[in-house]
Amino acid sequence: MAEDSSLQRLRSVHLFAGLSKKDLRAVLQTGREVEFPAGATIAAEGSAASDFYLILEGTARVFVGGRGKRALRAGDYFGEMSVIDGGPRTATVSAVTRVSALRLNRRAFRSLLRTNASVSRMITLELVGRLRAAERSLTQ
Repeated sequence: MAEDSSLQRLRSVHLFAGLSKKDLRAVLQTGREVEFPAGATIAAEGSAASDFYLILEGTARVFVGGRGKRALRAGDYFGEMSVIDGGPRTATVSAVTRVSALRLNRRAFRSLLRTNASVSRMITLELVGRLRAAERSLTQ
């Protein structure tokens, strides 16, 4: 993937939208593009987490307890919570079509958070937003 199109693709993802070109390049240099064929399990519920994924192309499906929850498409990501806290995966993610993703392994992802304040801030804001949404759903 050419760097300019990669930077544009990252910038279009909410998580990375406010980052500078330098910060976006740091994300790209930390990650590796991987592909999964249709039907492949990308992450398994209950397994040890080792990678954060950003879907670049294709469609995947999230399953919790064997039940389909939602579809993931280009720009969606998963794995950040388990990679940060070391807990097991909370869902299974399976490729519906061929999926191309940017994968950051746990060590690289955590290093990126330690060395890049902008990325760390964006991840923190995203996680806080998810926590607030979960709290709201419990009180409704």
